[in-house]
Parts: sequence; structure tokens; C-alpha cells
Amino acid sequence: MFNQISLADYASLGDGAQTAGNYSEQDVQELLKAMSAGEITGRETTNLLDASGAPLKVESLENTLKILTNTPKHTPFFYRIGKKPATNTVEEYNQLVSYGELDGGFTLEGELPESADSIYRRKAQFVKYLGVVGGVTHPMQLVETGSGVSNMIAQETKNKVALMTKLIEGYLPFADSRIVPEHFNGFFAQQEIDGDWISKDEYQDSENVIDLRGSVLTDTAIEQGSLGVVNNYGIADLIISSPRTFSNFVTKYHNKKWIQPVMPQVRDGVFGQRVNEIITQNGAVEIMQSNFFKFSRLKRTNTLATSSKAPAAPVADTTTPAAVVSDATARFANFTGDYYYAVTARNRYGESALTLLSSSLVTVVAGQAVDLKFTAGTGAANAATGFCIYRTKVNPNGIAAQSDFYKIFEVSTKDLTSGYDGAGTGLVRDKNRFLPDCDQALLVEWDADQVLAWKQLAPMMKMNLALLAPISRFMVLCYGTPILYAPRKIVRVINIGDVIATN
Repeated sequence: MFNQISLADYASLGDGAQTAGNYSEQDVQELLKAMSAGEITGRETTNLLDASGAPLKVESLENTLKILTNTPKHTPFFYRIGKKPATNTVEEYNQLVSYGELDGGFTLEGELPESADSIYRRKAQFVKYLGVVGGVTHPMQLVETGSGVSNMIAQETKNKVALMTKLIEGYLPFADSRIVPEHFNGFFAQQEIDGDWISKDEYQDSENVIDLRGSVLTDTAIEQGSLGVVNNYGIADLIISSPRTFSNFVTKYHNKKWIQPVMPQVRDGVFGQRVNEIITQNGAVEIMQSNFFKFSRLKRTNTLATSSKAPAAPVADTTTPAAVVSDATARFANFTGDYYYAVTARNRYGESALTLLSSSLVTVVAGQAVDLKFTAGTGAANAATGFCIYRTKVNPNGIAAQSDFYKIFEVSTKDLTSGYDGAGTGLVRDKNRFLPDCDQALLVEWDADQVLAWKQLAPMMKMNLALLAPISRFMVLCYGTPILYAPRKIVRVINIGDVIATN
């Protein structure tokens, strides 16, 4: 049987004895001499003589690498799109445009029917080249690594593949070789170029473009887009956009839900809604959200160039860099007010710093547009091939340096020289076709044989470089191009904002 011990047994403490439960200063000093682990790592104790037991500690590092950037679930567009082999740097395809022009078709008994010729057309897209270099020093390959990384070259190869996938994901909808010749043409550029529209207005007002003018995505818009695809002999079954688009789409229903008390989710206190597909008259439309399906990027006046090889910043005209002009085709109705404008230059390496075009607010009313005047900067080794036009939201705070600028459209150097969208030579006109801080969506029949596909000379590959130093260098390469076989079998939804309509 164990002896019972109480605090009374510790009453005699020698010199400086106190009653049980109390300690003298000498006792406290003795306790402080005990070995302690401390709150510093072993490395921080180098050459210290007063770190107690900390120099003996082994650092604790979790064996799983924490990923703070994109993973395959954030780039579903490129992972899922149908991959087809390319056999040339120019990929051609034929389109059956029409079975023939024939109105009527009836004949008399024994009469020879009217003849009709089918209409065919050959189109082509150019294979373009993407790549990135990675490298790992020889000592880094020899040291013991943690976080579950046993092979640094394999890890870095995986990282570079993820980087390439992220880039392609963003280029698939929005790349335009008219702006950057080294880029392939994304699906929206191909639709606009190859869809046989005679003007920007005809394209934007067609059944293949739905303009929400800053409102959230709606069932009505998807139904309308589905009808546009059906009218061009397709069946829309997938819509792709940013996570914000679909989050706003779901949010607008939250205040209109019918709650059925007998439902297990309500009984268990589970509320909310996730939309996976939308039913239209022409079939179910699946939702695919991509973190990189975004065009309207944000910048500020102090935002730096994205690359050291980016072109020099544009130079604003010294007299009238932003002028309001009359234009009956402009689309500023319901968006009248004050704006700031800015511009960047871009090439295949990236964008320059922002150049402010309107140090004072530009006031626009219905029936007006804004002409912007600037020239390419000089001195940079790599010239500009295009320019990105930025604008604030309507009625900013009145201080340009504190305002958010959003990319609304891009123009080529040729566009600037000849005059863009109805403007005179050397001018770029903003008709408010695109709104700042808005998203876009692609409604499509997901068919790799008849509508859209990715054609590649080879799958994404790794190529080792020569050893010229104790560093193993390699390239991750991708040669390919998206192809939109049927430009009118997709619908582009533009200016998707966060305004919930009241009706």
C-alpha cells in the first residue's frame, strides 16, 4: 500500500525554510537552474553558452509540403479540354459551312431538280511555343530535405508544369495574336475573327455575345445563350467562368429559398447551395469554374512592370491624352459619370508600368465616348506589340493615385497607328464595350471533334539542358494551340458583375 504524502512533508526546506506551499528566493534560483528547451531553434543557439537545452533540440518539420498556389483543381479548363495531336506548325482544318443554297426544293413530275453546291472552307491556326527553365544545384540534390520532398529535381519539374498549366489556363480564352504575335489565338479571339461578323457592333450585338452590363450571371442569360448555340446547330452543355461569377450566381438565390422542414439538411442545420449544373430548355449545362478565367486585372499608378523585359511605359499626349467625343454608337448610357484612364504597354514578356492618361476626372454622358492619345515609350530593349487600356469604376474617390484601375480591353500597335474603334489615326476610342472589374464566361458544346480542342505537337515535356556548372537545368516545354472549329457554337458572356437586378 502506498504511503500518503501531503504538503506537510515538505515543510522543512533547510535554509530559508518556509511553511508548506511557499518557497524562498534561494529555492526559486535552484529551480531556474533546471534544463529548459526554450522557444528558439537549434540553429539560433550557435556559439551561445546560455541557451540551456535548446542546442540539443531537433527541429520539428512536417513531412507534407504546404502548397499556397494553384493545383490541378484550379486549372480544370486545360486539364479537361480534348487533346489532339498536331503534325505541323500550321494546323489546318476544313469547315462545312452549308449544305447548299436552295430555297424551295419542290419539282414537277419528271422535272430535273435545281442544283445546289455545298460550301466548304479551310481554316488554320499556328502552333505556338511556351516554355520555362528550372534548375537545382548539385548540393541541393545531396542534402536531406523535409516536407515529403525526396527528389528536388522531380519537385521542381512538378512546380514548373503547374506554372505552365496556370499560364495556358489563362491564355485559352483571352490570348490574341493581334496584340502579342507570339501568342496563340484564344477562343474569344478566334470567335471574333472567324465568326464572319462585319463589325465590332455586329459581333457584340449578335446572339453569340450576351452583355450583362455589370449584373450577376442569371438563369435567363444562360437560357438565352443556350438558345444561341442551338440556333447555330449545337447543344450547349458546359459554362466556364471565374469562381466569383458562380458565387454571385448562387448568392442571389439565398434570400429566395423555400425551406422545407422535412428535409434532412434542414433538420441537421445544413444550409446553403452549390450549383453543379443548370437546366435549360435545350439540356443540362454543367458548371466549370477556373481561378484563371479572368481578364479584368487590377493595377494602381504605382504598380511596377511585370518583367524586366517588358516594354517601356507609354507616353501620354501632353495636351489632350483623354478627350470626350460625340459617338452615337457608344455604350455609356446608364454608366455616365467620372472616370480616370491609364495605359500599359505589353509584349511577350509582360506589361510595363502604368501610365496615367487623365490626371483629372473625365466626365462622360450618354452619346459620348472617350478618345485616348498616347505613344509607345522608348529606350527599352524589347518594343511594345500592344497596349492595355485601364479605367476606374465610375465616380472614383477623386485621387488618381489612390484609385483602382482595371483592364478593359487591349489594342495592337497597328490599331493605335490607324485608330481604334472609330477613332482617328493615333487614337484609341473607348465606347464602354467592356466594364471594369467584370468577368466573362464561355458557354459551349463540349465536343473536341466538332467545336473546340487543344492541338499539340507533343504532350507537355521536360528537356534537360547541358551541364555547364554544378546545376541541373531543364526546360518544361509545350507546343500547341487551341482550335475553335465552330465559332458560332459558343456563346461569350461579357460584363458579368456583382449587381443583383431588382426585378
